[in-house]
Amino acid sequence: MSEWMKLLEATHPDVVRNDPWACKLVGAALLAHTAKVFYNDFRLPPATLYLILVGKPRSGKGSILSAASAVAQELGINVVGDATPEALAQELEENWNTMQIWEDVGRSIAEKGKDYYEGLHNLLNNLYFLSPVKQIRKQARSVLLKARSYLFSFVWDTTPEEWGTVEEVLRGPTGFTRRTLPVRMSDAELPYFKFWEPTPEAHKHLLALKLIAEELKDKAFLVDLKALEQSGLEERIRGLEADRNAKSRISDYVKKLTALALVDSVIRVIEVRGRLGVKITPSPHVRLFKQPIENPLTLLTSITTITTYNLTITEPKAVIDRALTTYNQIVEGLGRFTLLADEEVQRYAELTKEFLRRRGSCTKKEWWLQVMKGKKKRIVDEVQATLEGMGVMRAVVIGRTTHFVDPELRVCGTCSHFMMPTCRLRADPSAQIVWEELLMEEGGECWEPWSP
Repeated sequence: MSEWMKLLEATHPDVVRNDPWACKLVGAALLAHTAKVFYNDFRLPPATLYLILVGKPRSGKGSILSAASAVAQELGINVVGDATPEALAQELEENWNTMQIWEDVGRSIAEKGKDYYEGLHNLLNNLYFLSPVKQIRKQARSVLLKARSYLFSFVWDTTPEEWGTVEEVLRGPTGFTRRTLPVRMSDAELPYFKFWEPTPEAHKHLLALKLIAEELKDKAFLVDLKALEQSGLEERIRGLEADRNAKSRISDYVKKLTALALVDSVIRVIEVRGRLGVKITPSPHVRLFKQPIENPLTLLTSITTITTYNLTITEPKAVIDRALTTYNQIVEGLGRFTLLADEEVQRYAELTKEFLRRRGSCTKKEWWLQVMKGKKKRIVDEVQATLEGMGVMRAVVIGRTTHFVDPELRVCGTCSHFMMPTCRLRADPSAQIVWEELLMEEGGECWEPWSP
C-alpha cells in the first residue's frame, strides 16, 4: 500500500490530498490480490474488499479507478468492468485472480435497467466467502466455480444522486449491502487545467509494485488476529446505535484492513546501488513463518504451488492501536453516509415540493412514478413517512385512493375537494388546481375551507 500511495502522490497529488482514505482503501484491495491475504476468522475468509466510491463529478473517484485499473494489470491481476452476473462468473472461471473496476455504476444500472443485473447481489454474496457458484444457462455453456478456486474484489464509483439506485440493486432480499464498504469522497473539486507528466519518481514506484507482485506470485498469507479479542472492539461495536448488518460490516472491514496492514508491514522494498529489490521480513509487531495450515480448508484449492506464510502478532498493543484507528476511520466514513441519506431525502423533498407546487395535489401512484421514479415499495414507504413527518406533504384518502397534497391546501367541508387558502376554484372555475377527477361538478359551490 505504501508504494501505491507514493505512486498516486506522484501522479495524482490533488486526489491524495483530498481523499487519502479512499486512496488507501483501493491500495488495500490491490494488496489483497497481490499477496493473497486471508485471516483466521470463521471459514478462513479472504481479505478482499467490496468498495464503492461515491462522489460528485470531478471529485477524483474516476482518477483513482483509472489508476487502479492500470496498476492492477501491471501486477498481473485480471480486470473486468461492467458485466452481467453470468459474464462475471465466466470471467472468474477463466481468470481466478480478478478485480471488477466499474466506473459510473449508477448510470449503467439506470440505462440498462435493474433486470439486466438481476441476481448480481446473490453472486457477489457467494464470491465474498469464495463459495461455489453454478450459473445455469439455457443456450450457452454453464459456469461452475469450485469453492476457494478464485479471488474477487470490486471497486465501483457512482454519484450521490445515483447512490440510491446502486444500493437498491445491492440490497436484494439477502441484505447484501452489509458486505460493501461505501466511501464518501470529499466535496473538493479537482482543477480543470492541471496536466500530468510522466516522472522518474512515478516510474520508480510502479517498478517497485511490479517487483512486489513478482516476489509474491507464489506466496499467500494467513494472518492471526486473535490479539484483537483484547482490543475492546467487541464492546465498542455492540454499543453502536446501528442494526446488526451495519455492525457486521464494520467488524468485517476492521479485520480485513488490519490483516492487510500487517502484511504490508512485512514487505520491504530496498534499493542497493540504484537497483530495487523486495524482501519479506518480520516487522517489529509480527512474527513471520512458514507452516502448514492446521485446518481442513485450504486457502486456494486451485493453486498448489503457493507457499503459505503465517503472521502472528508479537506486540498486541501496537496492532490493537492500529485496529482501533481503522475502526474509527470506518465509523467516521459510514457516518458521512448518514449525511448522504439525509441529502437523498432532501432531494426527494425538493422534488415533491416543486411537484405539488405545480399540481396542488396528486395521487400516490403519480408521485411514485414522477418523483420516486418507480422505486421499490419499501423505499417509497420510508421516504413517504419521512416527508410527511417533515411537513412536506399530507396524505388524504378519498374513497380507495390516497392523494398527496401541498400542506397549504385545505379541504372543502361540503364537497371534500381540495382548495388553496384563497379558494382559487371559486374565483376561477376553469383553474385546474386539482386532478380532473377531483374537480367540482359544473355549477357546484364550495363553502368556507375546512382543515382536517
